[in-house]
Amino acid sequence: MEIFNKQKSIKANYIINLDSVGLINIPLGLFPNIIPYSSNKLTGCPAVSSVDKRVHKIISPFTVEIIIYKQNDVLVYDYKFDDTTLKDAVDTHELLQTMFFIPDTKLKHFQITTPYSIVTDNKDLELTVLPPSNVETTNLEFVIGAFKPYGWVRNINPAYKLIDENKQATIKYKLNDEMFMLSFNKPVDLSYADMSVDVINYYNHSKQILSIRSKIKDIYKTVLSRRPKKLL
Repeated sequence: MEIFNKQKSIKANYIINLDSVGLINIPLGLFPNIIPYSSNKLTGCPAVSSVDKRVHKIISPFTVEIIIYKQNDVLVYDYKFDDTTLKDAVDTHELLQTMFFIPDTKLKHFQITTPYSIVTDNKDLELTVLPPSNVETTNLEFVIGAFKPYGWVRNINPAYKLIDENKQATIKYKLNDEMFMLSFNKPVDLSYADMSVDVINYYNHSKQILSIRSKIKDIYKTVLSRRPKKLL
C-alpha cells in the first residue's frame, strides 16, 4: 500500500460561465485565473510533493465587506466595496447583488455564486471546496462541500454558515487575494478554456434547473445520459 499519492496528473479545464450566475453585462476578464497552490518541492518531503497540482486558489475580483444580519426576523445582507477599484455603477451593484445571496433554507447561511466551472473527461475526478487561508470573517463557519464535475457543468459556490443567527456576521474579501480554495482527489493540469459548442450544449441540459425543479436526483441521470464522450 502506498502512503503518498503518486498518481499521474489528468487534464481538466476551467470555464467562466456568466450565464450560470445570471450575469450579462459583466466582462469575463474581471474574474482572475485560477492559481495553483504552490507546495515547496525543495523540502524533499513526499507528503508535500503528493499534493502538487491538487490544490488551487480562486482569487477575489473585488475588495468588499459583506455584513449579514437579521431584520424583522429575516436574514439580510449589505455590502461596502472599494470605490477605487470598483465603480459605483449599476453594473457593479448588479454584479454584487447577483453573486451574493441568502438561500431560503433551514440552514441559515450566506452563499457566493461564482461563474467558475470545472470541465473534465475523467469520471473519478472530485473537487472539494475549502475555506481560504486569509479571509477575515466574524460569526461565520465555512461550509465544505464536494462533487464530481464529470457529469454536471456546475458553477462553484462557496458558502458560510452563521454560528449565532442573532448576531451580525461579516466577510472581508480583498482584490487579487484568495476567495476560497479547491482541492482535487487527483493531480490536475488545470487550464482556462472558452466554452466550446459541446460544453454550452451540455450545460443547457442542466441550466437553471434548480430554479424550476426540486429533488433532482432523476434529473442527474437524464443529463448524464446525454453527455458526449468528450468535452475537452
